Amino acid sequence: MPKKVNRNPGVAKRGDKWQARAFHDGSEKTKTFSTQDEAVRWKREQERAMERGEWIDPTLSSITFAEWSKHWLAAKNDISASTRRGYIGRLKTHLLPAFGKSKLTAITNNQIGQWIAKAIEDGTGMVVIKSAHGVLRQILNAAVLDGRLNRNPAIGVPLP
Repeated sequence: MPKKVNRNPGVAKRGDKWQARAFHDGSEKTKTFSTQDEAVRWKREQERAMERGEWIDPTLSSITFAEWSKHWLAAKNDISASTRRGYIGRLKTHLLPAFGKSKLTAITNNQIGQWIAKAIEDGTGMVVIKSAHGVLRQILNAAVLDGRLNRNPAIGVPLP
């Protein structure tokens, strides 16, 4: 009897689910899916991202905006006390209500644009919107530099 050839190495049936495995820098990342096609697709996406140097560790990018903003603020050692208070105010009033529960990778350019449009509609001043967007851009840029995001979705959003 001929030996069965696995056409998708790194993808295997585990009970009623499919598990995909991808390797990066000596560590293994696994994810479970309902179908074999989903598992194969995820594995290929991981491999392509690794080849392009764009791979993001899912354990790093699964953090919420609220959690990441705390880390970002704690690392801001080049600002005055009054600037820190301003950042905290923008976070509490504008950014955390809009993005706090979102995973970093779930925040999109369009979502940020909709947030700005709603703020304008609600009567928020243009200076406040631009200031809050600046804080958001800094926070997301720090996530890019920390290897948690491939790109900053706040860049390119039209401002009032």
